[in-house]
Amino acid sequence: MSMIVSGSALGTLAAQYGPLCPDVCEWLQQVTVDVSNGSWCGNVSDAALPQDVCDALANQSAPLSACTRCLPRAPTLDRDDVIRAALLGMLALLSCVGNLYTIYSIRSKASPAVVYKLLLHLSVADVVVAVVCIAGEAIWMLLVQWPFGNVACKAFKFVQMTALHGSSYVVVLIAQNRWVAVSHPLATRRHSTSLPRSVLFVWAVGACLSTPQ
Repeated sequence: MSMIVSGSALGTLAAQYGPLCPDVCEWLQQVTVDVSNGSWCGNVSDAALPQDVCDALANQSAPLSACTRCLPRAPTLDRDDVIRAALLGMLALLSCVGNLYTIYSIRSKASPAVVYKLLLHLSVADVVVAVVCIAGEAIWMLLVQWPFGNVACKAFKFVQMTALHGSSYVVVLIAQNRWVAVSHPLATRRHSTSLPRSVLFVWAVGACLSTPQ
């Protein structure tokens, strides 16, 4: 790497990454030709350099002490990531098709039973999981990094977690409904009238638990 051989190029390096640690500076003053500009040296106790720069310094036996931190390499898109993203995309597509068909089937019934209404809410939650969690994760994998800012990232993770919580809690409601139908059949009608409040409650709980993002 030529930039650590030329003193003039070292100024550019320091302008990008800040002052270097004293031990690295002393070594550079010994190996470079032009060291008239010492602005890249500073009395610092912590300096961060890209991994490529650290590798280049290490290859030339530069003294890299604990003062110099080597930043990890930025993630890159490779073949395995593309394959995983493609599989996630197909899984999301199959999930959306199946759950949308379930929603259509239940909505086409004249007066669906309580358990079918719960299955309808479960299918809606699973569609959100497929779109936001599975497909969203596949897109994020292809983009390598999140390009939409911190606020959008927090909102995206909030919707992901809310969908996962909602899907899980609706399954709990279905189990409770089946238990009431078997163990307390006379209470089934009362349980069906409280269904909207129960569904709203589990979604509210899921949203509250998803808030710390």
